[in-house]
Amino acid sequence: MMSQHNPSQGSQIHRHLPTQMNTTIGRDADMLQASSLLREEHTRLLTLTGPGGVGKTRLALEIAHQMRMFFAGEIFFVQLAPLRDHTFVLPTIARSIGMEETGRYSISDELQAYLHNKHMLLILDNFEHVMAANVAIADLLTAAPRLTILTTSREALHIYGEHEYEVLPLALPPANHQQKIGLDEPSDAMQLFVERAQAIKPGFTLKQDNIQTIAEICIQLDGLPLAIELAAARCKLLNPQELLERLHSRLRTLVGGARNLLPRQQTLRATLDWSYNLLNEEEKYFFRQLGILTGNWTLEAATAIAQPEAVFEEDTLNLLASLVDKSLVRVADDTGSETRFNLLETIREYALDCLKQNQELIKAQRRHALFFTALVERCEPHLYGNEQSLWLARLDLEAANIWLALRRVIDQLEVDIAQRLAGNLGRFLQLRGSLNEGHNWLEEVIAISASAQPNHFLARVYYSAGTMAHLHGNLALARSRLEECNRITTLTDDTRTRALAQGALALLDLHRGHYEQARQLAEDSLETLRDSSDIWCRGMLYSICGNIASQQSDFTAAQVRYAMSLRLLRQVGDIRSQADVLINVGDVMSQRSKLISAVFLYQKGLPLYQQLNDRWGQVVCLSSIGNALRLRGDYEGAQQALDACMELATALGTRRERANVLLGLGKLDISTGSLARASQRLKESLHITREINYPSGVVAVLSSLGDLARMNGRDDDARAYYEESLSMMAGMGNQVSKISIFYGLGCVALAKQDYEQAGIEIRKALHHAFLHGDMLGMAIALEGFAQVCQQVDLPERAVQFLGTASILREGVSAPIEKVHQASYAEQIVSYKKNIGEKAFSENWSVGRNMSLPQTLGMIANIHLHKKREAVAEKSHLDYPAGLTTREVDVLRLLAEGLTDVLIAQKLVLSPRTVNTHLRSIYAKLGVTSRTAASRFAFEHKLV
Repeated sequence: MMSQHNPSQGSQIHRHLPTQMNTTIGRDADMLQASSLLREEHTRLLTLTGPGGVGKTRLALEIAHQMRMFFAGEIFFVQLAPLRDHTFVLPTIARSIGMEETGRYSISDELQAYLHNKHMLLILDNFEHVMAANVAIADLLTAAPRLTILTTSREALHIYGEHEYEVLPLALPPANHQQKIGLDEPSDAMQLFVERAQAIKPGFTLKQDNIQTIAEICIQLDGLPLAIELAAARCKLLNPQELLERLHSRLRTLVGGARNLLPRQQTLRATLDWSYNLLNEEEKYFFRQLGILTGNWTLEAATAIAQPEAVFEEDTLNLLASLVDKSLVRVADDTGSETRFNLLETIREYALDCLKQNQELIKAQRRHALFFTALVERCEPHLYGNEQSLWLARLDLEAANIWLALRRVIDQLEVDIAQRLAGNLGRFLQLRGSLNEGHNWLEEVIAISASAQPNHFLARVYYSAGTMAHLHGNLALARSRLEECNRITTLTDDTRTRALAQGALALLDLHRGHYEQARQLAEDSLETLRDSSDIWCRGMLYSICGNIASQQSDFTAAQVRYAMSLRLLRQVGDIRSQADVLINVGDVMSQRSKLISAVFLYQKGLPLYQQLNDRWGQVVCLSSIGNALRLRGDYEGAQQALDACMELATALGTRRERANVLLGLGKLDISTGSLARASQRLKESLHITREINYPSGVVAVLSSLGDLARMNGRDDDARAYYEESLSMMAGMGNQVSKISIFYGLGCVALAKQDYEQAGIEIRKALHHAFLHGDMLGMAIALEGFAQVCQQVDLPERAVQFLGTASILREGVSAPIEKVHQASYAEQIVSYKKNIGEKAFSENWSVGRNMSLPQTLGMIANIHLHKKREAVAEKSHLDYPAGLTTREVDVLRLLAEGLTDVLIAQKLVLSPRTVNTHLRSIYAKLGVTSRTAASRFAFEHKLV
């Protein structure tokens, strides 16, 4: 029975796998056997082995399509051929499956964590030249129990649990020349030859007068698909008999090559020798030089490296077209602005061997390094302006050759070129977020530059090394490199790099919570740049100053700095940096409870990151959007933003951002009442933030854990969380974060009926919220103080503070959290019963119309005792005439002979509120005088 094909899985797998351009011939049995092996539970690693050109890659892709239902479309193809070092294997896998390394932890750890629960088939193609990575692959399989790996290699990986499947050459016709072959029974190898020949010569057919010759060709080529396809390509110029004569001669000449090669490799080498010898001398030279290139490359690169003396690019184009026709060069991509070409890896290795034999390797390597150094130098200035995305994309395409060039100049101690190349790569590295593990090129360039004279390029290398070390979390190394950069720029009079280094050092101090030192360094950086006309650099430094002011809660200064930064960055057109500033300004708005403005700014920055395909920036932006929407009560929108953020953060593999998203999701769970899930997320976030030494993250998570413990009735745990968070904040300068902690401590004291301490803590929260313009924080603290007033028998004051809080919430579009809405509604009902509907409305209105200074002044004059004085509790249902509890309090004092003013002072009420209560009492008792009301109180034993 045919399996049902899921269209969504089909479309997904096509995004991950290269598409075959023609039919696969003669591999049905191989596909069936290999697929059966992969379906067996104990098969975790299956290696397709065989000589180069035997068709391992094609078979692996066909197997992948066979297995698409079994793996639900989760099949990824990883091309290892362009890699020149085994340490690139794990970063390449990460990039292919959509995970980007952060640099804070080893790529091995990040990849193992990412793949841990994935049911996935990973195809690793061309593993033989990176065999030293086999242990890393074994570690991946151990860490990810549902991961299956299908590898193509010329030799087995030799690790425990590996299953090897040998891919044999295609089936050949009988070698017995006496046996006649029928037209209806050609072998698989012959079918391949005929089909490929027909592709370039449509009139070519298998017929009686050429069938034996074609059979012999296939036999001579050992049934190797690559060799057969190369031979078939010549049918455009040669008939099968001519082809056989040339092929036969070449094979006899080259039989018995290097004895350390497998026989099949010797045969393939013979085939390539034959193809190479069909070229004229100019084509041979050009072909050899192309071997120095890796991956895909352009006509411009081919001209500069393989035809440096060419006057016209068309001369190179003609040679390239000839090699494409002869199937030695392939068109890799013709959909972009420039057509890109490549060599099959086996052919490239052959070209390199020819290059060595002709003693041309060193010169070719130098031309390669100089070309890509010049290319990087040409691109680098455009990474700061309005063509940023175009040039970033260009560097992404050239990355394989850039790293190869850098590797070669480092190994060959070409210090000047290495410094030029690495010095101009810094901005690209920053925009793309991280370095490949094990290949910290900047550090290697520094190592070979120990005796080099200070110069502009070396300073930039130190600056980039410092910023990247900061990104990786190596703060000590970052400081060392940036300080050395500062020293070199003083000697070379490089004010731009010196100013940037000072700004980067300021960010280091900011990370450590040394805000005043950071502020001074940032100001120094601007002073360094005082006489410079460098608009971009000034814009970046103003942004750093804004970050520092924001962390110090000096929001006015932060907004001024950000505005200056944004104006300058817009002037030069730096999209990425503009997006960063927009997010930073949004954070300032969010901290000041201007949530509508914050969301607007975040949503304005998000498409800028998307335009650059900057997923790191998108993660930060989506996290901020989610938190702002949560505060506005848009829980569905917040969930969507944070889920998208988590998906990206997981793909990136960045632990810091994952911790931030977990915190955001945990807060959302608290807001919606999902406390058990909140606990899991917050504890995971705490674990990560502590593990990566992220102090501000630890502080934020501890505060939320305190909120969670308090809501679960674990007051002692809550206080411990709050106090640990507050202790860590000492010296950090971030005052806004203290608001929620003081509020939480006040609520804990209130729960323990320590009203004096509750008042102290909540007054601290109110003071900080008012000082920093956090209106939502002010509203929440007022609601907390209202609860204190309720407990100490000041219900009118409580209602007034709730009225003030309500107007503040309306002003910032932040409703009561969903988890508290029911209890809040119950409080309102209770107040109305306690003091009466009319008194409630009057006090609510008073609160909504009070200014904040009036409210804070009123709170300052309320005296709270450590414990509430014992009061005889009596349900309002027991009071005669429907009197409320508060009305009974007023009536008692009236009966004792107190005037309205004294009653107001005694009950901490306004005279107007006392008068409202008296009118209500008279109406309920049916009396019109104080004397009659007093008599009622004595008669009903209320006094």
